[in-house]
Amino acid sequence: MTSKNGYSEESKRDSVRLSEKHGVKAAAKKLGVSVSGLYRWRRTYLNAKAPTNGENRSYDDLLKEIKALKKRLNLVTSVNSTLKKTAAILSQDHLGGLK
Repeated sequence: MTSKNGYSEESKRDSVRLSEKHGVKAAAKKLGVSVSGLYRWRRTYLNAKAPTNGENRSYDDLLKEIKALKKRLNLVTSVNSTLKKTAAILSQDHLGGLK
């Protein structure tokens, strides 16, 4: 089905995808549409994207996930720091010829 401007929803989505790859001005020129129209389509279709896994999650759920991810990041950062220090100690020359 086409809208009042004669472009179907599918062609608008394809245009938005092209603008993501090549930029709005280049895509608009290639497609023969106005830059402002393409920006409007981008606002419509990029802001309306659902979560990629198809589930709607509440704000509280997202905050909990962010908190858990930050905790995991801190742990990984700590382990990484320890490994770097260990590697530095083992690479020193004063190991009594064990090298």
